[in-house]
Amino acid sequence: MFGLVIAAFPAFSEGDITSLLKWDDNGRTGNSYGTGNSHEDAWQKQILSEVEGTYNVQEGHYIKSVIKFNTQTSLGEDSEVDERSTIILSVVASNSSYGGENTFADFFNTTLTGFEYVYPQLSLGLLFTEEDEYYHVRSFLRDYFNDEDIASDQKFSKVTLLCAPFLKGNINRADRHSNAVQKYRRILIAKSRNFLINNALENERYTLSIDSDMVQVNPLTLDYFVDSGKDIIVPRIVTKAKGDYDYNSWQGERAQPSPEEYERIRNAQEKSIAENTPEEYIYVPHDKNMKHLSKLWDELREADPNTPENAAVEIDSVGGAILFVKSEVFKYGVQFPTYHVIGADWDLPLGGYDGIETEGLCYGSKMLGFKCWAMPALTATHTSG
Repeated sequence: MFGLVIAAFPAFSEGDITSLLKWDDNGRTGNSYGTGNSHEDAWQKQILSEVEGTYNVQEGHYIKSVIKFNTQTSLGEDSEVDERSTIILSVVASNSSYGGENTFADFFNTTLTGFEYVYPQLSLGLLFTEEDEYYHVRSFLRDYFNDEDIASDQKFSKVTLLCAPFLKGNINRADRHSNAVQKYRRILIAKSRNFLINNALENERYTLSIDSDMVQVNPLTLDYFVDSGKDIIVPRIVTKAKGDYDYNSWQGERAQPSPEEYERIRNAQEKSIAENTPEEYIYVPHDKNMKHLSKLWDELREADPNTPENAAVEIDSVGGAILFVKSEVFKYGVQFPTYHVIGADWDLPLGGYDGIETEGLCYGSKMLGFKCWAMPALTATHTSG
């Protein structure tokens, strides 16, 4: 019978472990799994180890729970499994993050488990900003992994759950695409993506980020990505009602601010610092001579009507709705920029004018010799519309 395993986890330099404990489904603490409860004991048999800790950092506290499951194959014990090991990551935030009336169960059953992949090759990492959803999902996953009707080779090998309330924004979901909030919103998303990667990624060779409001994926997506050998890849994101969705994936040339706009950006940043007020959003990055994935898909079809789903085209920027990255990219130090990296210099104390979050990922990756790609014929569906 497996008990609670206490292990050390890497934490931020300013962080310290303040508690390490096991919680039951009602949020109460306990000292072991040996409860005498048949459901709890059955659950215990599925676990190799479970650790939950609370950590303090400068902005507040976060909870981290790592659960390793008794799947048929463990990562590192089989070379073939290790070669294709992948961690799927999603910043979930709260119970309203799934789009419409969707729930975590919808997201899990349709998207996270929608791949034709050997699931012991997969780990899962989820970040929440509300504790209620964190505990709800942990309870859901306990029930899922305790379900004897689901074969062990169809279950993730490891799950990392994080709850970081200090990463919660104050943007209404309906207003999240407004130009006025884009810089603040993208900073928050970048911080969340980086926090999740730095706390969940271990030895997995590949990382697949999926937004929690994605509702459909091609079952072969992950196989296509891994087999391609590409460093960074995205599919084309569509909606059921409005066609293409993620315009952060593009190829070509982006517009630049005029000297007058650049001066206004600098003045707005200096004012923000001097008065300790939010920065006025002066310049909105926009297209110039660019091609989005729908245009690239049209070109592929025109050249070859039988273009396969996994045909890849090199691009200059990626979106994050579904984003595949070789983990070595992150291990070399590339992160999602939390400021506009394009145009940044000493005269702009709050960053430049473009290239934040996913749009800055390719810029930083190229400095290290990595390339970004898209599969325009391969689609995934977003809940919008």
